[in-house]
Amino acid sequence: MSFDTGLLFWLLLLSSSSLCFGSELDIQCLKSVKRSLIDPSGILRSSWKFSQDGTTNSICNFMGVICWNPDENRILGLSLGSLGLQGQFPRGLEHCTSLVRLDLSNNSLSGPIPSGISWQLPDLSSLNLSYNRFSGEIPVNISEMTYLYSIGLQHNKLTGSIPGKFALLSRLESFNVSDNLLSGPIPVALSKFSTSCFSGNQGLCGVPFDSCSTSYGDYSIGIIGAAVGFVVGFVGALYISHCLFFLRDAPALRLSHT
Repeated sequence: MSFDTGLLFWLLLLSSSSLCFGSELDIQCLKSVKRSLIDPSGILRSSWKFSQDGTTNSICNFMGVICWNPDENRILGLSLGSLGLQGQFPRGLEHCTSLVRLDLSNNSLSGPIPSGISWQLPDLSSLNLSYNRFSGEIPVNISEMTYLYSIGLQHNKLTGSIPGKFALLSRLESFNVSDNLLSGPIPVALSKFSTSCFSGNQGLCGVPFDSCSTSYGDYSIGIIGAAVGFVVGFVGALYISHCLFFLRDAPALRLSHT
């Protein structure tokens, strides 16, 4: 076997092994997602069928599974919107190592968005969790998912503020957090999006809404004033108690010196 033929054979073998390994991880990903979700309509149960030996005819034929190439079984995206799914954010997505699109919209999913979503889905470009019941704060580390160009979080029960670090998402072209329970100032970098992208959050302020510098400024000043007052009061009380102690024991001290 010549050197060139041997090299070509080795590269083909390496490529084949990589594809098999990728397929195995993707199968593991889908199995974990299926186990972690409640599927009242049985859509995933009837469509996502795995063989006993861990292989499958083609996961690219599964409902909601989008592949890079039908012959490779490498998942490009999961489009699981409007399937009546329940439970929390699905587990095992980190095994879908080629995933760039995730759509879980219009289901009945609840609980927090995972704080580790950035390492689970580092290459994600589109995230749609809209029209669910997700609660808690928006994870700050979504700002580390720098390939994101679309984020849909509208119509949930998210609380807290919009992370200021979202300014790091330079590719972001679509952003919607309307109809949640968010509060605080809207990051300046997101002010390019229309009012409708933030509406339904009574606590939000700043562009494109009215300025919130006064209200939040007064609030901050109030907090700082309270803290300063506490420190001054504590020091004052300590000083007064020291003086009283000195005045009380001063006669005794004078007698002890005479």
